[in-house]
Amino acid sequence: MSIITSVLLLTAGAVLAMLATTRMSRLEPYGLIPHFIGTDIGFERQGQFLAYLLRAAAFFLLIVAASCAQPFFGLWALLLIAFGGFPSSMMVRQHNRRVRKMWRPRNSNGE
Repeated sequence: MSIITSVLLLTAGAVLAMLATTRMSRLEPYGLIPHFIGTDIGFERQGQFLAYLLRAAAFFLLIVAASCAQPFFGLWALLLIAFGGFPSSMMVRQHNRRVRKMWRPRNSNGE
């Protein structure tokens, strides 16, 4: 029963992390998003607090999922945290790559 609970919590945590990343991307379409918390946290934009709250709730669910899977997987259950956060991390990477490409100065060759 604990493995089913772990899978459900893992799915919920991954979905919440992706929703938080999507929200951050929409709030800052031309700015970089920190992978974790970062040093430039500013809640001056409306809705940014909710995005960080969603991210915190997502990783809390991932930690609970890992603790539920611990009797079955042992210490390897900690990898579920990284596994659940991977899609969100790839979304942040894609957004930051797009922003860097947009703001990169052009060469004299036009590249």
